[in-house]
Amino acid sequence: MRRLGIGAFLLLAATSVEAEDLASLRVHLTNQMALENYQMAAELGAELTERAPFDAAGQLLYGQALVELERWPEAVEALERATRLRPDLIEGWKLLGYAHYELEQPHYAIEALRRAARQNPTAFMTDEDGAMTLLFFAEMDSMPRLIFVALALLVVLMSVILHELAHAGSASLLGDPTPGALGRLTLNPLAHVDPIGTVLLPLLLVATQAGIVLGYARPVPFWPENFRRPRFDRILTAMAGPLSNLLILAGCALLGRLAVPLLVVRGLSLWPVHVLFLAALINAFLALLNALPIFPLDGGHLVATFLPSSWGPQAEGKLALVGILLILLLLTSGVWDGLLRMVEALILLLFGI
Repeated sequence: MRRLGIGAFLLLAATSVEAEDLASLRVHLTNQMALENYQMAAELGAELTERAPFDAAGQLLYGQALVELERWPEAVEALERATRLRPDLIEGWKLLGYAHYELEQPHYAIEALRRAARQNPTAFMTDEDGAMTLLFFAEMDSMPRLIFVALALLVVLMSVILHELAHAGSASLLGDPTPGALGRLTLNPLAHVDPIGTVLLPLLLVATQAGIVLGYARPVPFWPENFRRPRFDRILTAMAGPLSNLLILAGCALLGRLAVPLLVVRGLSLWPVHVLFLAALINAFLALLNALPIFPLDGGHLVATFLPSSWGPQAEGKLALVGILLILLLLTSGVWDGLLRMVEALILLLFGI
């Protein structure tokens, strides 16, 4: 009995020392993470998880260190162990989604991020680490390319038609009957479609993965001489197109802002928001491009109001040739790419993503 008591005492003492040792190791690991010494943290995490394989907090810390080191396959293993041990670890699910996304596994990323969202939808949507944004783009990446292309082309078609209809309606309201007489006051696509600009160009850009989806419809003819205030009304008619794109953008942002929390709370797919986001992005692109003071864009008509009266249509035609070259240079430059990234970030902010 005495030997048994001593043995039990020694076992208890050893267990106590081991527990203290593991606690000290976990504190050391936490400190190294706080100091952003991720290599040391990963080494400590590997030791901790080997000695305490059922310690969910240790597995999570180890996974965080591996994520910071971009050791994605190992991070997935550690974070999967952590979330199996503690399914309520929101941070674990978010990091697991991030690791899967970096490994180009969007379906697994979506599953992990939705598990995080179900734990606390409000905290998930307001997460400063961008978990909501990651879920949004993971779902977009998982969308079949054929469906994405079809949606992009449909959005371009509708946007350029509404753009030209805005020109036609503005000119008619300001006193020029020309658009109505030519059948342009209609939503019928056939009245506005340009075979090259509305069909072939967008298809070519999508097929070549150019990074932009660009298109245009047949311009609406109007005669400034028919306006009551020729110079001012010409500006209004020209700017009606970009303004229509901005209104579409605002409407999409409002609908997206309302839809995101409803879909996330219910654990539903964000595909309606993807369509709205795509429409907002394309219309922002059309508004920005057309507002440039370059012929033959809408902004060029604003410039034309300040040109000498001796400059006729022939001069504007020559400016249009130069303008097309300028547009091509702009679209292939890093300046335009940087501007579009800023616009994309702003739209995501408007959507609450």
